Amino acid sequence: MKEVHEANNGIVLIASIPSSMKTFGGEIIISLEEKAAETKVTVDAKIKGQLYDWGKSKSIVKALFLDIEEIELDLG
Repeated sequence: MKEVHEANNGIVLIASIPSSMKTFGGEIIISLEEKAAETKVTVDAKIKGQLYDWGKSKSIVKALFLDIEEIELDLG
């Protein structure tokens, strides 16, 4: 986790994507916005200086959404 910012009705989280054999490394930007009884989640991965990331960004975003789906809230 690199940065956390307040946003309109939510927060923005910025984390590092480590470099690997496939990518130079970059950032993942996660926006959480409160919408009535829901939370809107937006995710964007940015890898600068590289035209193609060999699927690294897509796999990171997919894994993040799978983790989010597994979260169970106890509101009782």
